[in-house]
Amino acid sequence: MVDLWANIRKKFPGLESGTYLDTACHGLTATPTAEAVNKKFMDVMRFAPHSNGTEDTIILRESLDFARTELSKLLRSDPEEIALVENSTTALETLINIFGINEDEEILFCDLEFFGLVTPWRRTMGKKTFFPNSGGAFSVGDIGNFFTPRTKFLVLSGVQEITGFKAPLEKISELCRENDVTLFVDATQLVGSQAFFPGEIGLDFVFSSGFKWLNSPFGMGFLWIGKENLNSFSSCRWGYFNLQEPSEGWDKYLADPAKNADFRGDPVSGASRFENGGTNNYGAAFALGTSVGMLNQIGIEKIHRRNQKLNQLLLSALNTTELTPYDFPEENQSSLTVASYREIKKTQALYQDLVKKKIKVSLRYSAGQGGLRIAPHFYNNEEDIAQFIEGVKNFEGN
Repeated sequence: MVDLWANIRKKFPGLESGTYLDTACHGLTATPTAEAVNKKFMDVMRFAPHSNGTEDTIILRESLDFARTELSKLLRSDPEEIALVENSTTALETLINIFGINEDEEILFCDLEFFGLVTPWRRTMGKKTFFPNSGGAFSVGDIGNFFTPRTKFLVLSGVQEITGFKAPLEKISELCRENDVTLFVDATQLVGSQAFFPGEIGLDFVFSSGFKWLNSPFGMGFLWIGKENLNSFSSCRWGYFNLQEPSEGWDKYLADPAKNADFRGDPVSGASRFENGGTNNYGAAFALGTSVGMLNQIGIEKIHRRNQKLNQLLLSALNTTELTPYDFPEENQSSLTVASYREIKKTQALYQDLVKKKIKVSLRYSAGQGGLRIAPHFYNNEEDIAQFIEGVKNFEGN
């Protein structure tokens, strides 16, 4: 019987340079993705121009449709709900610009939160407030206790990068609706690693980088806006590619002597009206679509089960070491595991020792929580876990 995962592993040459267990930092690129992107670039170089430069631009922009389509399959959503953005920061900035915030309104975060979700709010007049974690986790009640009549937004990672805790997003969404609070979810540490369908659990605004579990570290992510919300505001990023194409098509419109500089097209109806509106990063879009297409071909539920299996193996093996992992209930387990010694300096020393052994993980702390972050993805195998555990035991034996 052909081993599916062994065959997939061969497509990720980055695994050859050591024991790579750091997808939560950035995901590895598959050879088929790199080859497809290279072919795309070569085709542009060899065959452009076609009949004219406008046709070339139209062909390049098909990469955007391709990426949105593959992402919609992964999220079980509609391509109309997806905007391609440079990264998760751009997505959050876009949402801030859509909604705005007054000085008497509050934004609520967890004190464990990735600081990149807090930084964009510094330019706003809103007041930042933080609810405390409890042992690296939190409950719906913990969040609700910090809601006030002034709370306008809850900004939350689907998975906390410091501890690996997966938030109960469906229940949190219900809480926000009951309290008229708008929820923004950063799914960067969730989408691609587990089955995640935002429209089916009542979410409204979700964004992610392609850099990590989507295995496309080339400078593009997405903003997902639930269809029912797309009609609730009329704003857009004002670039002409975010406007509806003239009925006669761009090529004929641009050559029309009767046109003038004040193009009056209406914004497109979908979330793509929040893209940059001009020349986009077509190469990154094609890479993202190709990489996500590979996830879709394998099947996200199958990847989810594979990652669960690897993490259960890791948690079990950690019990044979002196490290103490965060061990959450099954519904709150993500695809990354964090473990530490009681003494932070010892954890830091272990990390440096693993670096020397080319065992690649991350060291992350915040708000008194954290430790060594181990993040296997579907391309990892049992041998990678064994090599990590062997490295830990060798350190402890010295």
